[in-house]
Amino acid sequence: MAADRTGAVLAAGSFVLEFEAPPGPGTVLLDYQAQGGWPRAFSIFADPQAGVAVMHRQGARLARHLLPGPLNFAEEGTAQILFAWDGPGRRWQLALDLPGQRRRIVQQGADPMPLPLADIAALCRDGAVRHRRLRWLGIRQGSALPLGAAWIGPATPIDTPQGPQRADRLRIGDAVLTASGGERQIRALHRIDLPGRGAPAPVRLRAPYFARPGDILVSPDQPVLISGAEVEYLFGVEQVLAEAADLAEGRAALREPARTATGGLALDLGRPDLLLSGGCALLSAQGGADAGAFSAPCRVLHGFEVPPLLDLLGRKGSRSAA
Repeated sequence: MAADRTGAVLAAGSFVLEFEAPPGPGTVLLDYQAQGGWPRAFSIFADPQAGVAVMHRQGARLARHLLPGPLNFAEEGTAQILFAWDGPGRRWQLALDLPGQRRRIVQQGADPMPLPLADIAALCRDGAVRHRRLRWLGIRQGSALPLGAAWIGPATPIDTPQGPQRADRLRIGDAVLTASGGERQIRALHRIDLPGRGAPAPVRLRAPYFARPGDILVSPDQPVLISGAEVEYLFGVEQVLAEAADLAEGRAALREPARTATGGLALDLGRPDLLLSGGCALLSAQGGADAGAFSAPCRVLHGFEVPPLLDLLGRKGSRSAA
C-alpha cells in the first residue's frame, strides 16, 4: 500500500495486537495521536473488569468500540486483540483470544471509520506510545478476522484411502483416514492467512520424532496426539493431546523463524476427529470461531502438564507421537 498518499484510507482492514496477560487496571496498550491536517487518534485499552476498548477519532467524530468485561484471565501468557472494520459494509468486530482458553470472545457493531494510510504507517513505525506489555501489532487489508481454528501447512501430507495427499490438494467431499482406522469425509476447508510472527507463528514437527518421512508445519494451537507408556504413567490414560506450541522444545518440535505472513488449511470433518499424517495424528478443525464448545476425542493437556511428559520422553530416548 502507498502509505504516504495524502488522504488515502484503508476502507476495510483488520488490526492484530498481542500483549502479555493479564493487564493491570486501565492499561493503555497503544496510544496514537496526530494533529497534522485534523486531529486524529487511535488507542486500545484493556482492563480485566471493564473489558477491551478501541477509541478512534477523526476530526470531530469519536467512535468507541467496546468488548465488555469482566475478562477471565485465568492464566498468564500471550493474549491477542483483533479489531476488524468494514467501512462500505458499515460494520466492525472486536475480538479477544485469552491464553489457555480455546474460545474467542467477539463483539460486533455498526458504522466504523476507515483508517488513513498515513496513520497506519505511523502505527507500524513506532509512531504511537506502546505499553511495555505490548509485544507486537500488525494491520492487513480485508475485514475478516483471522479464523480461530487450528491449521496445518498446505504441503502437509494427509493419509487418504488413495495414499498420502497434500492438504492443499484435498477438496470438500474427499475421504481421509483417521487414527481409529476409519474414514471421514471433509465437510469444509478453511484457508487461513495470518501474520508470521508472534503467537500465530507456526511450529515445525520434525521427522522422525512426529511424522515420517518429513517435517510437517502446523499452527501453534494444533493439538497433536501423544501415546505410550509415559503418557499412561503420568496421566493414567493411553493417549492425550498436546498443543504444538507446548511441544516446541527446540529439537523434536521448534518454532519457525519470523516471517511476514503465514497460513494454512483447517480441515473440518464435522465432528472433530484425528487425522493422520505419516504416523502423526492431528485433531481436525473445530469448524471455526463460532463452532461452540471445544471438542476432542481424548484429554487435551494444559501447557504446564507438557514439560514433565517431554522430560520423561527425553530420558527414555523416545519422543514419537502416536
